[in-house]
Amino acid sequence: MQKRIKIELCDNKLSEQVIAEMWAIYQPFYHYSEQSFRERIERNTHYALYRQDSRIVGFTGLRIQKINLVDEKFLTVYFGQTVITNQVRGCGLINRTGLLLMVKFWRSLLSRKVVFWADALTYRAYLVFAKNLQECYPRRHQLLPLQMRNLRDYLGYTNYGDRYCPSTGTVAKDLFLVNDPQMIIAEEKLQDPDIYLFAQANPGYLRGSGLLTMGPATWENFAFMIKKAWSKKREINARVTSPIALEPEYAE
Repeated sequence: MQKRIKIELCDNKLSEQVIAEMWAIYQPFYHYSEQSFRERIERNTHYALYRQDSRIVGFTGLRIQKINLVDEKFLTVYFGQTVITNQVRGCGLINRTGLLLMVKFWRSLLSRKVVFWADALTYRAYLVFAKNLQECYPRRHQLLPLQMRNLRDYLGYTNYGDRYCPSTGTVAKDLFLVNDPQMIIAEEKLQDPDIYLFAQANPGYLRGSGLLTMGPATWENFAFMIKKAWSKKREINARVTSPIALEPEYAE
């Protein structure tokens, strides 16, 4: 049986040893230099480190920010700079991270609208939202409320400037930053309606375009995430052979 993976939430003041471990598992999956990787650490406020025993087997960068717009006060949590090693994929780590953050910031749920968001470079990053939340944007059969559109545009312009396109909610990049051919959407994958939506909403993903994706931390989403987390736990416990390596969730 695979040993349980612990999630360590910490700020961005990481030791050199930790950064070196992170870079070693990140480098094969992205077209980034080590210098660029290190510079991005400073732009995140927190990290979720995934440890098996004491060894780092994955991580995700978090940027936690209070935003006051005219019609609403938000606490936004950005998910990016994410990678999970082959042997521990499919364990629901991003979902568990979201649940831990909702518990950590439960007081903010009383005074601010908490919203998770990502610049989804691939369909897998988008599916983290679409498959684990009842309400997220963009989402098939869900209109984007004006309040959430205003937040999306604020996040887009303040984080990406002219690279953000408000009409599509996408962010232009210079190249496809993910070094993984599995992230190219094969024709048969388009039968999944959520993958089809990503392909339609972000047709330039092979040129590096990202899709700004948001998920509000509502009580309904919280309950749905818990249900999914328990389902994933039962699935993992039921495995009697080594799991098939799943595709990682790439978000930048």
